[in-house]
Amino acid sequence: MLIAPAGCDSDSPEPVAKRDNLHSYDGRVIRGWLLALERQDYGQAAYYFAPGALIDQGDRPFRLRTEDDAFAFNASLPCRADLIRLKGGGAHVLATFRLRAGPGGGCSGFVKVRYTIRKGKFTEWRQLPNIRRGPAPPRSSAALQGVCPGAAAPRAPAESRRASPERAVEPRSGCPRRRGRPS
Repeated sequence: MLIAPAGCDSDSPEPVAKRDNLHSYDGRVIRGWLLALERQDYGQAAYYFAPGALIDQGDRPFRLRTEDDAFAFNASLPCRADLIRLKGGGAHVLATFRLRAGPGGGCSGFVKVRYTIRKGKFTEWRQLPNIRRGPAPPRSSAALQGVCPGAAAPRAPAESRRASPERAVEPRSGCPRRRGRPS
């Protein structure tokens, strides 16, 4: 005689675990990139972009042809963000971020980015338009003409440069050099 413990029914189906996309492989890749940005490790952040990755923030899509391009793009992002939702899986995912203050100053709101991820690298990074009324989500200065990477300030026009010892240390682009963080 076989006795089953009370409450056990061997014929009932196993409960199906709800998939946690935020902790999926794609979620870990995106969070790794966010962590590199948080630490201002733009070299590590650039690692997450495949050579030739497409960046589309609405106006003029462009490609990150080199590691230097990827470094400059990451350094130019004005906000920091927290990943709060992830839809999809495999190569194509839609991430929703809550924006917060970053190197470009105060940021708030939400932004969605559609990623194509292959072998742990972003091959496409498409920021979707803000469908809510109000200010548009911030864009990287790399997507804006005449703006310095990593800064919220526009480049100084060439004709406004003065010859002075202070100006002699500026790069030819008109963007001030970023000073390294103290050790």
